[in-house]
Amino acid sequence: MYRRRSSCFVAKVRIVSLGNVSANRDAVKWNAAKTVAECLNINTESFVVFGEDYNDLEMLMKCGIGVAVKSAIDKVRFAAKYICETNDNDGDAKWIEEHVL
Repeated sequence: MYRRRSSCFVAKVRIVSLGNVSANRDAVKWNAAKTVAECLNINTESFVVFGEDYNDLEMLMKCGIGVAVKSAIDKVRFAAKYICETNDNDGDAKWIEEHVL
């Protein structure tokens, strides 16, 4: 189970889930990330993104920090700057706790 460190203090962290963006071929998560950045008036270089499949690839390469889960396809793991545990093992939460909080 995931537990947060009590000694951490974060001034401002925004978490946005892009969810399952795979309705059509053009619905890559990079397009969603750009839209979120525009709406919030922030740069995608400040994003930490997680991915595992083809629709995550461009986002992982173009956002600030790309993290692939262990179960990701080879192309995604190669493109990512970091690799974390699988989704089933709370990989994204553990990575955020270790590197951000």
